[in-house]
Amino acid sequence: MEKELKTNIGKRVNKKRVELGLSREHLADMSGITSRFLFDIEIGKKGMSIETFIKIKETLGCSADWLLDKEIEN
Repeated sequence: MEKELKTNIGKRVNKKRVELGLSREHLADMSGITSRFLFDIEIGKKGMSIETFIKIKETLGCSADWLLDKEIEN
């Protein structure tokens, strides 16, 4: 379940970032992480701290509920 959760969150982060026209580098910089770490989050390879989760969700302007939702729209 943990892998599935990381994958789903990563897909949503990527989807919202692309929708907003943000580069990975820009979102990473605004969130206080490296672009490589953001890439690993987006592909579900790594999880993140609560602090990073909050920074990313605030930067993307989305709710925690939306990022954590199991259903991924295409």
